[in-house]
Amino acid sequence: LINEVEELGYGEETVCFEVDSPHSTYVAENYKVTHNSSGVMMHLPMRFPHHVLDHGMIFLAHRRKILMQAYNDFKEAYPNLWVGLEMGEREATGMEDVIFASVESLGREYQMRITKYRDRKFGVVVADEGHHVKPEGTWDRVLNFFGVGSDEDRHYNIEVHGSEVKPLSVFLTATPTRNDDHTLAPFLDAVAAEMSITDGIEGGWLTDIKAHRAHDLGNVMQSDDDQATIDFLVQTYRKYLQGERTLIFAGSVDESQRLSHNLRDHDLANAAHVDAETPKDERRRIYQSFEDPSGEIDALANRLVLTEGYDNPSITAILDNAETESKPLHIQKLGRGLRPHPTANVDACDTAEERTEA
Repeated sequence: LINEVEELGYGEETVCFEVDSPHSTYVAENYKVTHNSSGVMMHLPMRFPHHVLDHGMIFLAHRRKILMQAYNDFKEAYPNLWVGLEMGEREATGMEDVIFASVESLGREYQMRITKYRDRKFGVVVADEGHHVKPEGTWDRVLNFFGVGSDEDRHYNIEVHGSEVKPLSVFLTATPTRNDDHTLAPFLDAVAAEMSITDGIEGGWLTDIKAHRAHDLGNVMQSDDDQATIDFLVQTYRKYLQGERTLIFAGSVDESQRLSHNLRDHDLANAAHVDAETPKDERRRIYQSFEDPSGEIDALANRLVLTEGYDNPSITAILDNAETESKPLHIQKLGRGLRPHPTANVDACDTAEERTEA
């Protein structure tokens, strides 16, 4: 039951602050537990209130796990906003303040699902893993519908503070380079901020790297003996990785399956395997166990399934046997192991030295 609605406007003086606690939580008015919200997406409603509150925001992603993680985090951070989810069997009304949407659900040719948004002119459009965007692709088809794609004829303006301005289009990616002839230039005006892995490590925002190259002295990796390759990888694990929480990138699906079995058989790790055919419920169970520091799974093997958008700060080691000539792909694999654990609370530190120590 709503008794009264009062317009407060945006002119009230406000103060932004953070608290120094292990989980960044504190008790606000009416004993509500809230927290510091990290990431570009989380700050947009505060930094651009007119864009978001007057016109709405849509967050686009192509992976279910990325979308669900962002959706759940945002709902927790902004309980007073109307947040919708557009993915698979979940459908938004189209009128929510903020919508999290799957590019695949909205962008398939000949489907009508996207048409519910034909009267919306969003103030903010966020594209996660933005390096996938290219002219005339699925991403571009969706972005053109929302007026921020490569087709300038479909661009629009919104009213902010009495002026006509373009909507804010934000592309997020850890690997802005591509391995084809396409460029992000048709979609972007400027790079707002960037940080390399080296910058992140030196600034204490990412963990340091201790790397080993396992030498294949017997050249078994070049032989046709698949078991010899598995034995070599098992020996490598025994030498370098026992006791670590390890994400494994295997050279093939078969190698991933067999390696996880062999690690268990040798009592080196309680290893599991996932691939594109792993049932959703089983995959969810495996992820939960691997991501929980006290979970039973301490090694997870895959064939390039978990290169992008997989956020698990509990990982302490990477075993990479998936050769690639792609620098972006190599960086993505490496980056899975560089996230500081939340208990380090690097956001509460003032200097790079303090963050590195944490």
